[in-house]
Amino acid sequence: MAEKAVIVDPGGPINLIESKPNFFATAEGFYDFENFRYIYQYKDHLGNARLNYGRDVNGELFTEDGNDYYPFGLNFINPLGGAQQVFNPSATYKNYKFQEQELQETGFYSFKWRNYMPDVGRFFNVDPLSEKYSFQSHYNFSENRVVNARELEGLEALVVNGQELSSAKSSMKKFATTMGFASVHPQAAFRIGTDEGSKSISGIAHRFSSKIASGNKADQNAIRHGIWSAMIGSEFGSSTALQAGNAHEGIGIASSQNVDMSKTFKGKGESAENLADSIVDVMNNNIGIGIAESNPNAGTKDLATMVLGELKNNGMWTVSNDKNGNVSITRSKITESQYNTGVKTINSLNNNGNTGTEQKKLDDTKKTQNGRAMSQTAGF
Repeated sequence: MAEKAVIVDPGGPINLIESKPNFFATAEGFYDFENFRYIYQYKDHLGNARLNYGRDVNGELFTEDGNDYYPFGLNFINPLGGAQQVFNPSATYKNYKFQEQELQETGFYSFKWRNYMPDVGRFFNVDPLSEKYSFQSHYNFSENRVVNARELEGLEALVVNGQELSSAKSSMKKFATTMGFASVHPQAAFRIGTDEGSKSISGIAHRFSSKIASGNKADQNAIRHGIWSAMIGSEFGSSTALQAGNAHEGIGIASSQNVDMSKTFKGKGESAENLADSIVDVMNNNIGIGIAESNPNAGTKDLATMVLGELKNNGMWTVSNDKNGNVSITRSKITESQYNTGVKTINSLNNNGNTGTEQKKLDDTKKTQNGRAMSQTAGF
């Protein structure tokens, strides 16, 4: 809707001119108000606008403003051999180029929190999250990863083909994603459960791991996640198991996760430890899912034995702290003797992770509770 803008010329008359928007963004590009047409943008995997196109008044296809980029976002000059301008002074949609950001007349790109210089591949403002990432330069762009990652609003890199864990999710976020998983997979969510004392998958995995690796919390956690995800994968499939594991770590079921194995984890303090815990949980879940995929007909005790075998042969991921509080992630193994002891423990348990004595006690308790319920129903 057009508005009247007041233009004041000192010493002269007051003029009213009509002010109109030039364009607005759409899901596929922009709507051009000046020419009353939709403009579509062809983008690459990083969101870089490579070409604008649309149809003219005669319905003919036209293209405009082609862009090619150096790795850190500097434009090639005249990429299509024409006379296109890199910066368009008319303040049009043509200035939205590298990673969907607006190019300024200075040659900078205006991200949400900082301004970026593509000619040197650096921001000229300090990262607002610098204190959390002391091992990174305060000015680097996308952690210098310009092929498989894009900058997330001038804060930290977002992996293009997966969601990189840059900080542990809050308990509220984990609750929300778990509820989201339950709404899509109610049967699986009910079977997975949360009560460690029940016959749910969570309860069974907890009992097996606590008895197999009694006294070693790091190994317990690794085994628990391995068995937990293997059981889900065996009953509901790998895709559901992956979504359940993601939801448990605060990642939505429509998202994916990716742990960059080329980097060494560095951190210190509680925040780093929480992040490390999330990372090892994701990796150990993936190990369990892989075991279920390779052994589709395996029972619970078989899956537990295979997880333990993985811990012996290849190791599973654990978190450790040194005396100075530095947090590290390692792939730890157990000895042959520990493996044999663990297998013996597994064989002494039933498919619910209980010993014979424990199961009898549970059955007796259930009988007593059922008897009381029947007595109350009969009015005794």
